[in-house]
Amino acid sequence: NLKALGSPLQGFYYKGRPMFHVKKEVEIAEVAVYAHLYHDEKRKADEIEHLMRRIVEIESRVQEKEFWNTEAVEEYINQSFPRSRNLFEIIRGEDGYTLKRKAKAISRLMNRMGKTILLTNNPSFEREDLLTLYRRKDALEKMFDIIKNELEGGRLKVSSREATEGRIFLTYLSLILYSELSRVMKEKNLYKTYTLSEVFYELKKLRVVTLNNGNAYLTEVSKKQRNLFEQFEVPIPVKT
Repeated sequence: NLKALGSPLQGFYYKGRPMFHVKKEVEIAEVAVYAHLYHDEKRKADEIEHLMRRIVEIESRVQEKEFWNTEAVEEYINQSFPRSRNLFEIIRGEDGYTLKRKAKAISRLMNRMGKTILLTNNPSFEREDLLTLYRRKDALEKMFDIIKNELEGGRLKVSSREATEGRIFLTYLSLILYSELSRVMKEKNLYKTYTLSEVFYELKKLRVVTLNNGNAYLTEVSKKQRNLFEQFEVPIPVKT
């Protein structure tokens, strides 16, 4: 079916962009379902461009930074480029750490790009109808994924209804903030330089330290943090 997926006979237009589609009846756990396989060339090209840009960026940043050990490099990769650890081998040299690309792992990832497989037990679903239904559902799931993974909104370990409602409300506000930050980053083309995870990672370094005498002060605002505040048109914090 992968060869058939590239055939011009399987092409169609969906919301103004060309796509390819094949359908096949399969059996899973003795249940007949219909597998719809979609391929979006534009999405694949965008995903590959994004992947290669991120790979080059993370390689450069690891080489420029100083790390105490391999675990620190792994933590930085996981923070800056989530789910990419298996794409690299960490090499320790005399001048520090570098990343070596794993060609097979990257190729496997690129081969999956642009493709979506949807399963349904409804034989009457047309390719456009199923794709529309999926994208509506996908939008909701992405919001929940952001809440769970990006905003650290996992299980609600609280002891009262009021605490639960407060946690949910704060998560809701966080999602609004996340969406607004994403909008600004798209508007100002900041995604060419950062991911949202990198923005949060960088700004989380800024802290208020309270001394034993009760006095508090703000840690130094770095050049990168200043640039982020300026891009988001947020006043740069000052020391207390």
